Amino acid sequence: MRFVLIICSVFLLNACEKPLAEPETVDPIYLDLRSDAANAKKLADDKKKEAEELEKTLEKPNIEPLERKHTLQQIFLAKKTIALIEQDVAYFNLRAETRKALDRDMYPAIFKAKGKWPDKDEYDRFMAEKRLRAASRNWNDRVPRPAKAPTASSANAEKKPEKKTE
Repeated sequence: MRFVLIICSVFLLNACEKPLAEPETVDPIYLDLRSDAANAKKLADDKKKEAEELEKTLEKPNIEPLERKHTLQQIFLAKKTIALIEQDVAYFNLRAETRKALDRDMYPAIFKAKGKWPDKDEYDRFMAEKRLRAASRNWNDRVPRPAKAPTASSANAEKKPEKKTE
């Protein structure tokens, strides 16, 4: 009986030491890139529907010239936005596939060395980079403005000496 328990425990311990066939399924960076691609794809689909609705409004028989011009501008901007979002979808898919290949190359070496998978520090660096990419590049958004900026005339007004009264 003990012999059977020992053999079963050896098999169970050896079964836990098996490497993952698809290590990207537990990689948070890969999963994050995939979710970003899915979100961007959904946003692109929504924008396409919006552009189609705008094009349908152009087909109205009695549309005013100003309204038509405004609608054409909205369609142009929507199509431009769609192109940018589709570019983001392609970028996220490409990054995800590259990450998948990298995971499949790196994981066996890390598994043999009994290292941690996935690397938490690498994910933290990825998230910091993602935050920086998403941050506003507009100076006014990043630097707070004082309530009232001092001017030269207000500085001179404060320096005026008081009149002596005797």
